[in-house]
Amino acid sequence: MEDVTVEAEAFPVTTLPPQAELAASACDAPLIGDAVRLAEWCGTVPGGRQVTAKGVLRPAVAREAVEELRLWHRDPVLGDPDVKGGVLAGLRSAGDLEVLDVPWQFAAENGFIVVRGGRAVPGPELPDRDDAGQVLSFWREAFGDSIGELDDEGVGVMPGMFGIVLDGYFGSVVFPILMLLYRHPDGEWLDVEAIASALGADGGNLLTVFVVESAARLLRIFELFGAAEADRGSAEWRADHAAIGVVFAEMETEVPGFRMRLTPLGRYGIQNLLAGEGRTVPVAGELASADAVTLLDGLPGYDPESLSAEVTGWLAGRDAESAVTQLLDAVPDADPDFAGRRVVAITVLTFAKPSGRSLEILRETVTSGPDGQRHVAAGVLANLGEEPPSYRERLQPWLLIDMLTVLSAVGLPDDLPPDLLDPVRAQADGLWRSGHPATAGTLEAMATAVRDADKALAKQLRRSAHKARGQRPGPPR
Repeated sequence: MEDVTVEAEAFPVTTLPPQAELAASACDAPLIGDAVRLAEWCGTVPGGRQVTAKGVLRPAVAREAVEELRLWHRDPVLGDPDVKGGVLAGLRSAGDLEVLDVPWQFAAENGFIVVRGGRAVPGPELPDRDDAGQVLSFWREAFGDSIGELDDEGVGVMPGMFGIVLDGYFGSVVFPILMLLYRHPDGEWLDVEAIASALGADGGNLLTVFVVESAARLLRIFELFGAAEADRGSAEWRADHAAIGVVFAEMETEVPGFRMRLTPLGRYGIQNLLAGEGRTVPVAGELASADAVTLLDGLPGYDPESLSAEVTGWLAGRDAESAVTQLLDAVPDADPDFAGRRVVAITVLTFAKPSGRSLEILRETVTSGPDGQRHVAAGVLANLGEEPPSYRERLQPWLLIDMLTVLSAVGLPDDLPPDLLDPVRAQADGLWRSGHPATAGTLEAMATAVRDADKALAKQLRRSAHKARGQRPGPPR
């Protein structure tokens, strides 16, 4: 069974509110907020609130809960006083009223409420509103469980036999939709038609019905957990009607006009889910207390503004000498696997603008440091206007190969920018002398990337790669 996927791309760096603010939003989320208030309400009378043998509030007590806690405002129909009065007066079981039963069952299942001797009292798992960490930990787990259940259901969200028809062709669209939402600009609405189109479901077929129904159920979870604002439009959506129309009447599915917009709490929730799936989803400020290795490995993918803010926060927690030393120690040698780390280290150290003793450390490293570290130090000094001796002849070619090695690892594009191609052209014949351990393979990859756009340069690079393969290992002359 295959999942519907979206084009892979880096996730944007996101900014999240402070933990206390997120926890407050979690406590106000409809499902958790109502469940917590119900549990607390049960503790406002000696011995708790009376329940039936099925563990739900007795009808008279249920009416009190709905009125006193204003649970009725979750249902627009109950906003009419006459309708609300009629519904509550005719209530036979608390389980018949969704605005009460949903949060009650959630509270009971999660230990917010326990029943003792026919009475409901606050349970041991009731979160402490003043403990932001506890509140968010519970919210993350509950939100993740609900998303996971929907993800596991896959094509089972389709009514009747229609899920059987799709079974074996599609798995789940839950995480692709989550990724679309997360990549969508903060504060902007994403409508279900755009979701369907992005997932290739814009042909009015059963796949379209499947995507829309999955999105509708996902939106319901988001609403319950305070993860998104919803605009459901005016058209009613019925997956069974849409599927019957597609299969038996050859009708195109009319995609409903509902849309959603993530709240900061929703962005936080999806970020945690994606990170739990092993995806890199950076959050601004999360690297401030990280060690140098984690910082350098985490910064690729940051836009210039976010990178500047992240590095500023990291540098603020260290004195200048420690920062330089730690960053150099994070690139211990010339191993090609550390090329990306070295490239980022040069950017960070240049941004730090070392002076005094920290500048002396860079100069000493260029003179006597190991390969890799001395090249990083030389690159920083050159960026600061202080080119070390023989920099252009010996050190700059090595750094150019290092940069190309990073690009080769992720796949060199066919349209390389001039600011990268120009120095390669200028040094193509001599790059084999760089002394970089990845010279041959990197030059061959570069030759392949430019062969259609610049055959002469590709030939030079292949020749240089051949020479590099025949060169004995050692430092550049």
